[in-house]
Amino acid sequence: MTARLIAAIALFLGAAGAALAQDRCEGLRFDQLIEPRTADYASFGDDSVDEVFSVRVSRGTGRQRCRAFLSFTSDLAGGGERFMSGPQGGRLRYELLDEAGALIGDGARNRDRVNFRFERDETEREILVRLSMPAGQTVPAGVYSERITARLFDRRGGGRLTDERGLSLRAAVASRAEVNLARQPGLSFSAGRSYDVVDFGELETGESRAIVVRVRSNAAYRISLESENLGQLVRRGGSGAPSDRIAYSARLDGDGLDLTSPVLALRDPLASGAAEELVFDVVIGDVGAARAGSYADLITVTVEPVR
Repeated sequence: MTARLIAAIALFLGAAGAALAQDRCEGLRFDQLIEPRTADYASFGDDSVDEVFSVRVSRGTGRQRCRAFLSFTSDLAGGGERFMSGPQGGRLRYELLDEAGALIGDGARNRDRVNFRFERDETEREILVRLSMPAGQTVPAGVYSERITARLFDRRGGGRLTDERGLSLRAAVASRAEVNLARQPGLSFSAGRSYDVVDFGELETGESRAIVVRVRSNAAYRISLESENLGQLVRRGGSGAPSDRIAYSARLDGDGLDLTSPVLALRDPLASGAAEELVFDVVIGDVGAARAGSYADLITVTVEPVR
């Protein structure tokens, strides 16, 4: 009985020794972190923006397999989300994904790290990480940045920190402004049109019509309005005589416009990315001396960000 007991203990110790031999991560460290390049992110865009960066780690010479993991922490992250900070308190949300596309930092799924393993006689390993900024974010124009810390752990004993490095994430958000037209307020921006017709039917003195000029921008913007006929309705096929022209008055958001020359105005957005609705209304002047026919004018509305 004694001999059997000793043999069993010897077998147990031998198995423990083999397990340790297969899990050596001595000298585990970062060799190189190649930071992602500054990403170009477009407000109002439909596509996410991705940049890939690499982390190269190594260990001391070893002939056995070894298990380790990599994590990324940030002082700004909260509630499971990561974000870069930028101008005017803007926050650009981003995600870190592993090579398989799984989210790094998903606490609900215990995905707060990247697990990897050195095979036998392997002393270096390169790990690719994808920085992804989801589409549809509307943030003020400017440069956004975040400083994160990469930490390297030996998985033995629940995780032993062996090295850590800091790296920077950056994204440049360009100034952008867009305009469209709508027959009524409150529509989604995508429901607007780039061209519309305001039809008065049979013209009468003092008759009025309005259309909504809708602008969204992530920076201060310049709006211009230019009348093809310098603020007059002109009879199609006419000779240009005074009887072929009908004057009209126009206002934008309550401000009178002199359309005998291009009108320029500088405006700040109500909120970055929010659609601002400006009412453009027209009142027909005296039509008593006008000849019969169809009258028209073309108003071109342009917006551009002020860089």
